Amino acid sequence: MLKTKITRILISLRMKKLLLSFYVVCNVQICCGQQNFKFGPVGALNAAWFRINWNTANAEITPVLGFQVGLMADYEISKSIALQPCITYSGAGGKVKQNNQTSVYSLNYFNIPILIAIKKSLNQAGNIFVNTGPYIGIGVGGNLDKNGNKKVVAWGNNATLHDARRGDLGWCLGIGFEKNDFQFSLLYQIGVSDIHPNNNDTYNNRLVGIRVGYLVNLQ
Repeated sequence: MLKTKITRILISLRMKKLLLSFYVVCNVQICCGQQNFKFGPVGALNAAWFRINWNTANAEITPVLGFQVGLMADYEISKSIALQPCITYSGAGGKVKQNNQTSVYSLNYFNIPILIAIKKSLNQAGNIFVNTGPYIGIGVGGNLDKNGNKKVVAWGNNATLHDARRGDLGWCLGIGFEKNDFQFSLLYQIGVSDIHPNNNDTYNNRLVGIRVGYLVNLQ
């Protein structure tokens, strides 16, 4: 019971740090000049899977469907370059089949990507853009289904006691279109952290999705 309470407190502190970092980034952008600063909600439908390096037998890997919801900022550094910090509650995971055992990981993360976008004006039609940058994620929940036996994911580094490591780092790529207050994009996330507690195998998160945002100009 005490260990559970301590874990919850640590998760709460980590989330406060993530939210504070996002808040600071957004406020710095507002104070740095008179360029356009947009802010608003975003949502996405995504497919997630694992890239696995096995030291034992190979496995069949299938994507799982999920979603993202969060907040995003868009600060124009110039007419063609923008900074796009974001915080999302995001689904991840994958379906892994090996040796007649099927494991379905449905993982939930809070992710903070910090992206740089390069934009090209289409005049009255809007803008097209590409964006890229790093992200940091922290696991906050999820389920693991092994051959029909479903349980809550245990986060940690012990291969005997835990199902997945909590921390995740990676890189984001995207391409999209924006007009007025709406933004539409395709996104691809490449996890570089090994999230599996078993050191014999390496699990890296992968995700592709379609995102829609409604960003209002605050200046």
